[in-house]
Amino acid sequence: MNVMNTANSSMHACVRRILAIVFVALLMVASSALPATACPMCKEALSSGSNGGDIVSGYFWSILFMMSMPFALIGSFGFYAYLQVRKARKSATLPE
Repeated sequence: MNVMNTANSSMHACVRRILAIVFVALLMVASSALPATACPMCKEALSSGSNGGDIVSGYFWSILFMMSMPFALIGSFGFYAYLQVRKARKSATLPE
């Protein structure tokens, strides 16, 4: 039982450390961000062609990119959680 408490407390400490690192990283990124003048794809579309470029293509790619980000983040978190559950189940079934 003592081994479980030690493992549990070290896991909580590790999670707290990771959350603190993520929080500090997000705080640094948020504080150093410059105001955006335009999304990169729209800006590129305007500067690349004659008569202002292909603005429709710029909007298409920027919307596609912005719409895919939540799915990529949630999918990454889900995959990480799946791996952690699988690892925990594997270590629980090992004979001691």
